[in-house]
Amino acid sequence: MRIEDVRELAAAQVYLSFNPKTLEVIQLSSGSFPSGAMVSKSYNNTSGQVYYFAGLMGSGTGSGVLCSVRFKGKEGGSSTLTFNSNCSLRDAGNNPIPFNKCEGLFYVATSLSVSPENKTILAGNSQSYSALAICKAGSVNVTGSATWTTSGGGSWTTNTFEAHYMGTWTIQATFLGLIGTTNVYITPGTPTSLLYVSGNNQTSTCTETLSNPFVVKVEDAYHNPCSDVVMNFAVISSPVGADGYSLSTAQTLTNINGTTSTYLTLGDEPPGSWTIRASSGSLLPFDFTAWSLRRIGRHINHRDTSK
Repeated sequence: MRIEDVRELAAAQVYLSFNPKTLEVIQLSSGSFPSGAMVSKSYNNTSGQVYYFAGLMGSGTGSGVLCSVRFKGKEGGSSTLTFNSNCSLRDAGNNPIPFNKCEGLFYVATSLSVSPENKTILAGNSQSYSALAICKAGSVNVTGSATWTTSGGGSWTTNTFEAHYMGTWTIQATFLGLIGTTNVYITPGTPTSLLYVSGNNQTSTCTETLSNPFVVKVEDAYHNPCSDVVMNFAVISSPVGADGYSLSTAQTLTNINGTTSTYLTLGDEPPGSWTIRASSGSLLPFDFTAWSLRRIGRHINHRDTSK
């Protein structure tokens, strides 16, 4: 309780009423104004009354906190805080000092609601959340006063969550002991990298299919695997005159792990070096290298031993 702009105050007497079914006083403390006052104070949680008296030998002028009352919520609901007719401010001559009362309203919340609920977000995108303290009389927006955390998956700026890592994560708001939660589902963001996985630098005989596929992977900026990305494979260089080569697939989609692959069947002779390019849109492509070897024993000369 605060007194504003009073002149020549000698005594202040306050009677504050509250709903004892909803609230209970756990602390009644003296304020700093008026300085040097003699104080009498009490409260009754059964009747819902707070009494506070501050008196001076002389008088004081100014503004300040007369006293502080700390309440604890007992059950969901609301309670008005009202000053009754016995409240008074008096000067050194025991004359009343006119004043205006500013009363209050308390809401006792029983739960905390977080929204939006069960949101799906692309990695790299942000989502703002709000928190409502729920009570019998309605709800109060406590977004700015809540503490926001998550089980993982990203970072916070006040109540705005930036998604980083794919998966299902828990968003949590905490306010005065109340906890509200919801899930957030993070999916991979925009593809940013085409990466080599395996299959480079293989060697086999002309016309043979290489033992292992050429495997690449697509990731977003946070290294999440990106699925359903179109991947193109093409032979961009081969030994001159080596015909009959083929790729098992020239265009395919990445799988749930962000990977995809193709097999190369080498062409006929002459042997030499092969370059196979994996590319996808504007991503930096990757070039695989393979080598073909001459087939041995294609022609066998037989000696006539009958003579």
